[in-house]
Amino acid sequence: MFIRGNRKFLKALALAVIFTSLFSLTLASSQIVLTVEKGANDYGYEFPTMQINGINSTVTYYCVNVTSQVPSTQENVYLIVNNTPILVQNVFWYYGPYGDQQWLSSIYYNGIYHMKSFSFPSKSKKYVLTTVWMYNGSGLLVTFTISNGTFSHQQVCYLPGTYGGVAATTYPGTVVAGYGNVSTAYLGKGFNVSISTEYLYDGKWYVPPAIIDGFKNIADSAVYGKAYLAKGNRVFVVYNDTHGVMYYVGEDLALPSVIISGNKVLAFPFGSLWVIKYPNGSTSYFINETTFIQGAIVCPFGNMTLPFLAANPLFSHLTSFILNKTYYVTSN
Repeated sequence: MFIRGNRKFLKALALAVIFTSLFSLTLASSQIVLTVEKGANDYGYEFPTMQINGINSTVTYYCVNVTSQVPSTQENVYLIVNNTPILVQNVFWYYGPYGDQQWLSSIYYNGIYHMKSFSFPSKSKKYVLTTVWMYNGSGLLVTFTISNGTFSHQQVCYLPGTYGGVAATTYPGTVVAGYGNVSTAYLGKGFNVSISTEYLYDGKWYVPPAIIDGFKNIADSAVYGKAYLAKGNRVFVVYNDTHGVMYYVGEDLALPSVIISGNKVLAFPFGSLWVIKYPNGSTSYFINETTFIQGAIVCPFGNMTLPFLAANPLFSHLTSFILNKTYYVTSN
């Protein structure tokens, strides 16, 4: 009678034990760091802070079914102007193929949100959000753009002062989040959005060297969703039917990695910019692959900040790779 009356409790207890065991095993045997988050997250394509000049995101909406609020897709970055972090946001709300879409450019400057909105009818499901900033010696020029292949709209904002780069304590990138400030979007069955993001450096676009999911770096959030990495460095944000589960396991979707194959060195994610430092002290740059040189060191380009790795000495070396080969020979 006791077992039958407490079957739900025993089942929940057993699942908790199994989950804890698997989680501990994963941490012990994998180079991917798992974090357990309670409650809402934002989902999408975030990457470590780098001294870049822009973000370009291709977003495709397959289904925007939600149970509350319309999720926005946002490019978020903090830029330092006059020694002050300035929040820059490029925000787009997709209401479906037959509704009017809404786009917003926003800069928090001198204690005020400077915002410009734009509504337009469109049947397209694919949009490109672009945020580019350029320092001209006396101020920072920020250009917001949205396009869908048939039209393009642009907003420009000028911030006078001295530019100090991208703030080192925040995560730039693209996320799917709630409708407005401190608002939560509840994703519905069938929800499916893909995001592919690049960063601008020295006039060229590159894939971020690390793709992160689940960081709460903005006030908005979404629940009942999951993000995963697909081909072409696309992150899919989909409905995850786990309404009865209290905890969501967010994992880092992609970290810098290297494979040595014969006389080639392959670097991942594809499309990211890498630096190779040779034993004689010289350096060069490459994308995707380079020639193997014994003892050389390769690492993603830029001053990467990976605090979730640096806090753990077991993983702090994962952004720098020494090229060595080891051969195992069996002799009779």
